Amino acid sequence: MDTEFSGVVIQPSVDPTLRTSQAIAHYEVLKANVDRLNLIQISLILSDDEGNLPDLGTNSLYIWDFNFKDFDVACDTHAHDSVELLKRQGIDFERNREFDWEVDQSLSLTIAKNILRGRLCSNVDHSRGFLKKVLGRIWRLKEADWNVKIQEKYDSVNLGVPTDYLTEKNTLRLASMAGKVITIQNSDVSKMVMNGFYKFQIWMSITKPVWNGYVLPCRGSKVWIAFKYDELPFMCFRCGRIRHSQKDCSSEFKEITGADGKQAKAYGTWLKVDNEIRDGFHEGGKDARKETQMEEMEKK
Repeated sequence: MDTEFSGVVIQPSVDPTLRTSQAIAHYEVLKANVDRLNLIQISLILSDDEGNLPDLGTNSLYIWDFNFKDFDVACDTHAHDSVELLKRQGIDFERNREFDWEVDQSLSLTIAKNILRGRLCSNVDHSRGFLKKVLGRIWRLKEADWNVKIQEKYDSVNLGVPTDYLTEKNTLRLASMAGKVITIQNSDVSKMVMNGFYKFQIWMSITKPVWNGYVLPCRGSKVWIAFKYDELPFMCFRCGRIRHSQKDCSSEFKEITGADGKQAKAYGTWLKVDNEIRDGFHEGGKDARKETQMEEMEKK
């Protein structure tokens, strides 16, 4: 049996050649790395007492390699050189990541049984009593069964995560793409569906571009998952880095590719929670004109 991890990220503080006298120290370093990293691959080799591999009735000999979905090269700790070596040896991390998302169909069934969601659009103001009467007739709710929250203004932005993918593991994995997760509000699926988003708090690196979204493989197609941020500090809309002046940036405006192959600007004011534009693919209207004017002013 052979196991593969993503390299050595915790270095030993002793001479690695002193394997006998420092056996305990070496074990502690090895254990620290194993505890810190996610397992990538396990290989099983079976043979008879003479060392012959099984042929399963064919002209080939067989061993078994199993790739684990717990490792995501986009957000998990790893040693770059080790991962590159594993890529050259044939491990396709992108393929593993694409096919390793949890799908829990019971979530949709639970939401369908317990939540009704609708929107009433009108050019005139109506009392809550009138709305309660109309919606109660549509949904056939009796007075005793009424437990509906009425929002005066519908202002939530659906960031794209399908209901069946709102498992705790998937939501944590998505949040980890933006940074090191501190807290995450992902236990109430009903609330996440009603809001159209879930919240998390992260440690964000100022040396890397702000994470703007992810193309999630979903039921044979793909869905763009948009990210938004509270209290987003000053950042460059060209390269996506925080505390970097756009007018002094020599980079071209970075673009992203969406689920349907379309291109859009990667960074813009829509990354802020209080901006109603979902992402760069929905850029337009007043906010887009403001951003264009700002860019032109900076050039001057």
